[in-house]
Amino acid sequence: MKKAARADVEFGNVLNLAVMVGKTQPLLDYIASKPLSDPDDRAMLSRYMHDLLKRIDELKPRKPGRPARKPDKAQAVERAERNAAILVRSKQAEWRRRHNRKRVPAAETDRLIQEIKREAARALKVPESKVSEDNIRRGLKSGRL
Repeated sequence: MKKAARADVEFGNVLNLAVMVGKTQPLLDYIASKPLSDPDDRAMLSRYMHDLLKRIDELKPRKPGRPARKPDKAQAVERAERNAAILVRSKQAEWRRRHNRKRVPAAETDRLIQEIKREAARALKVPESKVSEDNIRRGLKSGRL
């Protein structure tokens, strides 16, 4: 009984040292020498490791500048414009292959944008008037789709 209690205290001390001070080597040595068969120890280790990783993330220096925008978090109108630009680009590539040309005429691009704008607005259930053709063209020109 005393040996088990001593092991729990030792485990708790090693975990506290890892979390509070950031010295993980004693924790790694303890885990390597004695496998954690007790579910309470495994749960405690999981909680402390979560806290440790959170502290490490807080200490990491942030990149300068504005954080990158995640496309899946964008509003429905922006997603519709992005999807439309991707579809227009693929249709343009298909047109170039079919006609064996290097460039798509502006009239054909305009027709594709108008046609796909309706489809994208319908697919994402946004008003067609909210989907901007200029933003679709910007998406085509930027090349970052």
